[in-house]
Amino acid sequence: MANSPAGTPEAFGWVNACVSESAPVASLLEVRRRRAGSPTGYPLALLVGAACLSTAAQLAVAKPGVSGWLLSVVPALAFMALVKLVFARTPAIVPDP
Repeated sequence: MANSPAGTPEAFGWVNACVSESAPVASLLEVRRRRAGSPTGYPLALLVGAACLSTAAQLAVAKPGVSGWLLSVVPALAFMALVKLVFARTPAIVPDP
């Protein structure tokens, strides 16, 4: 919110966080759904893009220095790892022909 224009409602920060954290979840769900033979390029590109944007946003507000940069990237990486861990156990649903 520190980089938002003056007058931006506080709810914008929450909405922005919800959308940006939902993108990797939706992408992984779509990749699992498409495993049955459909191409997965778009959801994978969206997943990588969301991870890059999340990491860039964290780095933009990090304290200068290697430790600040490393610590700022941890939330994005931890979220991606958690999503992968949760969906690794979820069986892919194959639609009936």
